[in-house]
Amino acid sequence: MTRISAALFLGTSFFVLTGCTPSVLTDDIDATFPAKTTEQVNVYENVDSLPAALQWIGKVMVVDNGFATKCQYPQVLKLAKEKTASMGGNGLWITHHALPSFSHGTCHQIAGVMLLTGDSVETNSVSANSIYNRVRMFQTIRQQKQAASVAPLQTLRVSFGPSFITSKIDTPYGDGDKQVGVEIDLDYEKMLSRLIGIGLNMSYMHNNVRNVGNLSQLYVGPSLVIRGRLGKQWIGGISWGFGYSHVSGDEKKSGLGIMWKAGIEYVLAERMGIGLHVVSANGRYKKPAGVTFQDNEYYGITRFCPVLGFNFYI
Repeated sequence: MTRISAALFLGTSFFVLTGCTPSVLTDDIDATFPAKTTEQVNVYENVDSLPAALQWIGKVMVVDNGFATKCQYPQVLKLAKEKTASMGGNGLWITHHALPSFSHGTCHQIAGVMLLTGDSVETNSVSANSIYNRVRMFQTIRQQKQAASVAPLQTLRVSFGPSFITSKIDTPYGDGDKQVGVEIDLDYEKMLSRLIGIGLNMSYMHNNVRNVGNLSQLYVGPSLVIRGRLGKQWIGGISWGFGYSHVSGDEKKSGLGIMWKAGIEYVLAERMGIGLHVVSANGRYKKPAGVTFQDNEYYGITRFCPVLGFNFYI
């Protein structure tokens, strides 16, 4: 076996052995006890009460590591029970269960508290209420952290700025002398997960071109959005899509539009922010009869626009 083949074999074996199983994590460990068997672990899920005598061991989480496949609910529950038993616990309280979804992936993911229950802990037991309160505190902190780490669910943005036509404009009277135009954009974005979303974009450009006169271009279309928090007050994102493009000048034409956008936002308040984006919109139209182009040319208009926007978080 060559070195490359051996390395490939070892890498593949490692992936098969470790990548198919979800990760088991523990946190906030107070104590450990002699190991028990998995059969001794009682699971408490969707319950209104816990045993009167119990002791906190720690938190356990079974999460998708990005490559997990053995992650149906019985499988992840078995992993959590095995970890509880290895820490000496005989009780597992499930406090969170994330079902497979677009945002969470194809795996079941759970979080819970490992407990020691029974007569042996009566002298050191704590009330069930204190356990509930401790878990609720962790859940509140987690929810606050999650809210601060994801982009707003829905955003409405109005942007303005200069517009620069980057494509060459030929007319029967010579080259078109392009001036700086005006760009107005209206965007709606909805997040489907922590990073992925969809959008609807409308952008309008007005310019004055020598030998053409007033020239305007409209783009309307859906987009794919990648957007996330860069810090407590900052949000970054990119989007791109295909849609309808219409140009009006010495003649009117409609065709395929291509748009991409990238930018950064600063959150001013819970429901409002400002942002700076760069936009590129391209419209391709049916060429007039008798017009010829080189291989790398087409009939259309491309523009580049830096815009300042006001964001409203719905």
